[in-house]
Amino acid sequence: MSSLQPSSISQPPIVQPPPTEPLGLSLGGDLYEWLRGGQLCLPPEEMWRHGTVVGEPGYGKTMTLLRLVTIAVRYGMQVIFLDLKGSQKTAAQFVAAMHMLGVERIAVSPKLAYDGWRGDANALYNRLMAMIDPGTHPYYRRITSALVSLAVNAPGGPPRNSQEFLARLDEKWLKYAYAGKVHWYAQRKIRKLSEHIFETSLTYDGFFDGVAGGLDGAFAYEDADAVYIGLDGDALKEQAVGMARYLLEDAAHYAKHRKAPGVRALCIIDEFGALGISNVAGLYEHMREAGLSMWASAQSYAGLGSERDKVLAASSIKILHRCGDPEELIKFAGQREVPAFSQVIEEEGETRPLLAEPARAPSRRTTVHMQRQYAVPIEDVQQLALGTIALITGGLHAWVQVYPVALPEDLLRVATAFVPAPPEEPSAPIVPPPTRVASKKAPRRTQAAAEGKDQQSQEAKPPEPVPAPPSSPAPASRPRPAAEEDDSPVDF
Repeated sequence: MSSLQPSSISQPPIVQPPPTEPLGLSLGGDLYEWLRGGQLCLPPEEMWRHGTVVGEPGYGKTMTLLRLVTIAVRYGMQVIFLDLKGSQKTAAQFVAAMHMLGVERIAVSPKLAYDGWRGDANALYNRLMAMIDPGTHPYYRRITSALVSLAVNAPGGPPRNSQEFLARLDEKWLKYAYAGKVHWYAQRKIRKLSEHIFETSLTYDGFFDGVAGGLDGAFAYEDADAVYIGLDGDALKEQAVGMARYLLEDAAHYAKHRKAPGVRALCIIDEFGALGISNVAGLYEHMREAGLSMWASAQSYAGLGSERDKVLAASSIKILHRCGDPEELIKFAGQREVPAFSQVIEEEGETRPLLAEPARAPSRRTTVHMQRQYAVPIEDVQQLALGTIALITGGLHAWVQVYPVALPEDLLRVATAFVPAPPEEPSAPIVPPPTRVASKKAPRRTQAAAEGKDQQSQEAKPPEPVPAPPSSPAPASRPRPAAEEDDSPVDF
């Protein structure tokens, strides 16, 4: 009798699900699939989709965003945080959290200026047009579009900093760049734009004056594993919104053309509604396909902007802190049938036979019926405590106490001192294009001859050299090339 031997056929290994990171302590709800030991955990594949976070100031929304960032890093994702409040406190917490998790490549702007000029001419055109207010009249938008197209598609290649771009917004520069019969169509466009070039260029003059070299740096999204960009909306006003649109358009280009294959990224935009962008659905879809998930954050439903319904429709996860207008978000959790109780008072229909008989109290009857109501009650969201959220996904919901990101005091202190440091090198000032021909110097020689100076000796002297740009930091205003002072071409 042979002894029992183990089968030589190997059994398939038991596949263990990947470890999931907890968002916080579960307080109830019907999202049972995400529960692990009393904690609600976000699966990695859910972090690859879009999301929305809404909540009033002071109830933990920023800490929830930081918690999402740390979860993404633990899942091996790149993180990008665009903060339209420009909070130095949030920036310091972000830097400290990334250092605590061992992230080596961390970039913080405005400490480091961003390089916003990577990509081909079409990519730069899209970014520069994204800055224009969507409410601009179509006529002026077409004029701006034609001028920007000429500037970025000029022979010799697209501009690689704001100085080069602004120098190209000049009629004489464009005429020289597009000289020759082969550029007859561009010359035709220049003639049509001639009377609008100066006024149209003022939009970009003002913008790049305001950002003061903030897009002429040396790092971009692909150069770091954790990127924080703070845009001070109080100080920069309109420039902050325009720069955020520019950076968001660059993020779309990065995700599709410059991001390494297999890398997934999480992009959080705080105060999303301030962007005022259109075509949110198309932008979200293109980014998701390229491996970049977008998380929009605002203080209320209305704060998500005019495209808020499209933002919510494209978001797989909705997170609500306390807010006053949660109804449009809680609709995604659906409705449930719940019993409703009521009491019916019945009086006897017969008259009393004798007046002396005491009156009887009316009888009461309790009835029960089913009625539909929101699975997440509006008043419950309006009364949420600090750090407590309602999370909605796939028609299910969960109540969660979010775990705050515990940051060591010494690390947070170092990060706080690091964030507000000024850039190491000031940006170079914008100067007019160098002069190559001295034909415009003739009036000076005529005036000198009138004063009794020798005409021949003056003509024998070489033209005065153009002064070199100053070595001091960039001035508050950037002079643009003036056509009346310089009609000479510029080398590419």
